[in-house]
Amino acid sequence: NSLDLRNEVKPYLKENEEILWCDKPKKLFTPTLPEVAEIVLGIVWIIFCIFWLVMGLLAERTDWASKIFPYLAIPFSGLGFWFSLIKPILLSLRRKKIIYAVTNKRVLVARMGGLAYVEEYAYKDVGDMQIRANNDGTGTIYLFAEKMDDKKRYTTSGIFGICDVEKVYEILKCKVG
Repeated sequence: NSLDLRNEVKPYLKENEEILWCDKPKKLFTPTLPEVAEIVLGIVWIIFCIFWLVMGLLAERTDWASKIFPYLAIPFSGLGFWFSLIKPILLSLRRKKIIYAVTNKRVLVARMGGLAYVEEYAYKDVGDMQIRANNDGTGTIYLFAEKMDDKKRYTTSGIFGICDVEKVYEILKCKVG
């Protein structure tokens, strides 16, 4: 399994670059705080749409517009289903295709499959790191890196839901300095 992951990452390595650690996230969906807020908002929106539909159907209808109006809640409820159910499932499936690699020169976050891409973080660009370890040894390492684009944005990325998080953190701590 580890050898297969290393083989998938090898095409993205640069000259004289070696893989020190490579793995996939163990948890398919660990929602972040904004994602939890979207899920809650989606559920509230669905409840509102059901209320809208029921109240519209129970009201006295006099003209054709008031007869049609309650049924507008049905397409609007799709937005609630998107945020509370469909989007979390799609995020989970996308995270399933992620491979993390720590090399002697940088950190790679590679998404394999149809729309493959690689995010890379050179050690010189990684600022503070934070670790969130669970009791079972899994956890997340947050990387705070300054992106090298026109705006020099300060962004947060990470290695999410991995096993042996303490071991990987020590490797990164030695490399980042």
